[in-house]
Amino acid sequence: MDGPPLVNQVVLGLWWLVLTAYYTLEAMVMMVVPKKYRAKDVRGSVVLVTGGGSGIGRLMCLKLAAKGAVVVTWDVSEAGKALGLPGVSVVARGGAHGSE
Repeated sequence: MDGPPLVNQVVLGLWWLVLTAYYTLEAMVMMVVPKKYRAKDVRGSVVLVTGGGSGIGRLMCLKLAAKGAVVVTWDVSEAGKALGLPGVSVVARGGAHGSE
């Protein structure tokens, strides 16, 4: 940061207070949130994502695959099935009107 040393110290002090308050609040919230609502480790889990060919479903497929999940996706639109997912191998393709 540029500026007078006193201003830098004040800004850093305020930033430290903000971070301390944030992490204290986060710890307090995590103490009262039941474990079933916390993030789950998905490594090795089989996850079904409907509408996984495009949009949010596609993003979820990529994120879950990056975390080590076995992703099964289902998309009824031909455009969604044609897109494919980079880095994810296709074992089978299917849709509402049959399978390939």
